[in-house]
Amino acid sequence: ILTEPTLAPKYFRDLNFLSRDNLSVVIEQLVMIAVEKYQKLTDVSRNQLVWIVRELVRAGINSVDLLCWNLMRQIAGGDVSNRNLWLAESMLDIYSENRSWLEKYPILIASVIYTYLRILEDHTSPNLGSLKQKEVNFLVGIIRNHFTDVCM
Repeated sequence: ILTEPTLAPKYFRDLNFLSRDNLSVVIEQLVMIAVEKYQKLTDVSRNQLVWIVRELVRAGINSVDLLCWNLMRQIAGGDVSNRNLWLAESMLDIYSENRSWLEKYPILIASVIYTYLRILEDHTSPNLGSLKQKEVNFLVGIIRNHFTDVCM
C-alpha cells in the first residue's frame, strides 16, 4: 500500500475485508512507521501513509486516532519546507473532512489545537495565506465548539 499508489485502493479493500482484528496489527505497524521511520520515507510513501490514514479515518477503524497523533508529532514547528507544509495541510484536511470523527476523541482535539496553534505563527508568509486561513477557520470552529476539550 505504501509503495504502489495505483494498487493501494485494491490492497486496502482486500486488507479490510480479510482483517479479523479490525486492522489493529496494521495500525500498530503504521504507528511504528510514523514514529520511527517517517523521516526516512520517500515522498510517494509519505503520500500513501497519509492516504491510508484518510481511508482508515473514513472507515472508522479503532485506534487510528493514535496514528493521527503520531503523524502530527512529525509536523515540526518553525519548519516551512514543502514536506512539512504538505503534512500539516494534509492532516488538517483529514480533520476538516472528518470533523464528527475527530469530535469523538477529546485528547486528540487538544493535541490538534496545540499543534496547529504552534505552527500557525510560522505561516506568516504571503504565499502561505490560504493555508493560514484554513488553519484559522478550523481552529476557531473547534475552539468554539469544544472549549472544555481544548483546556485539557
